[in-house]
Amino acid sequence: MVEQSQEQAPAFMTEFELAKVHDHKSVLLVNCTDMEALQAFMTTPEMRQWDEANGCVDTVYAMERVN
Repeated sequence: MVEQSQEQAPAFMTEFELAKVHDHKSVLLVNCTDMEALQAFMTTPEMRQWDEANGCVDTVYAMERVN
């Protein structure tokens, strides 16, 4: 799953930061260049199955830079 994710990620993001909050929570910050492709990636049957098997709940927020 990780190798497949690494191959597909450049299609919708340019960089990311993963931070561990505690043993049961992490935060992923992504510079997303294509929100529709990210949504498609996160909702594949394989990804949904992994989320369910691991108790993973994804919450996605979009932010815009303010000058």
